[in-house]
Amino acid sequence: MRQILHFLMLLLWKYFPIIRPSNIKISGLLTINLKTRIVLSINSELNVDGNADLSNSNINIENSKLHCGTIVCNDVNIYFKDASITIGQKSHLKQSDIKIFNSNVKIGEHFRAHNSIWNISSSETKIGNYFLSSGDPKSYFSIENSSFNCDNNVRIQANININNGSLDIGSNSFVNSGCKVSCINHIKIGNYVMISYDCFIFDNNSHSLDFRLRREEIDAGFPNGTLQKNIESIESKPVVINNDVWIGAKAMVMKGVNIGSGSIVAAATIVTKNVPETSMVYGFPNKYNKLH
Repeated sequence: MRQILHFLMLLLWKYFPIIRPSNIKISGLLTINLKTRIVLSINSELNVDGNADLSNSNINIENSKLHCGTIVCNDVNIYFKDASITIGQKSHLKQSDIKIFNSNVKIGEHFRAHNSIWNISSSETKIGNYFLSSGDPKSYFSIENSSFNCDNNVRIQANININNGSLDIGSNSFVNSGCKVSCINHIKIGNYVMISYDCFIFDNNSHSLDFRLRREEIDAGFPNGTLQKNIESIESKPVVINNDVWIGAKAMVMKGVNIGSGSIVAAATIVTKNVPETSMVYGFPNKYNKLH
């Protein structure tokens, strides 16, 4: 037993550049691939309880705590800073780029992220059990100074952008590929919500209605990918999509809309007004048919 511990520590010191003081606690089997590099900085703690396969990964942890259940990493770059990360049992990260700064992230059991990019900065993120993030092309999560809360059994294949806002998704819901969600205020998606391909859900106008402020935004470098820093000039209103709603392909849900439970949004519909419960909304301007 002592020889096994010595061999394990040799592997740790050989492949893990460690800056003291750090705390490593491993229970179970830890598999270390030769291409893996893990850095634990000052006052950091890494707890791996159960099996862990860290393959072809580059993980940096600075002044952070990482508590892992059974985790599998394949071609993953993960960077934590001043963060507390909790990952549940049987997680799976594959070909993902996850960066977390000054954040508090809690991930439930059976978390799966395939071909996804996550950027989380100064935010609070809570993800329930059986979460799947998968898409082709890659799903993208940008969460800055925001809150992202996701319940159990949720699948997201969309591009999510939360900037100084909050996004809440209930259980047993999915957002399909090609969708874009932009949140600077508050978007709430209920339970058993089905959002089809290429849908847009915006709680804001994206840009100011004043052309002078749009010029300032462009001069600040927005077309080159610079983040919008002055979102106060952008009009926004909360969006609520209640339980059991089905949103058809290529539909758009605009700011301030409340879609009642059990309703259907027809394909390619631009929703600009509230939708009553158990109704179908279609056309522009919006028209409604009662379903029951």
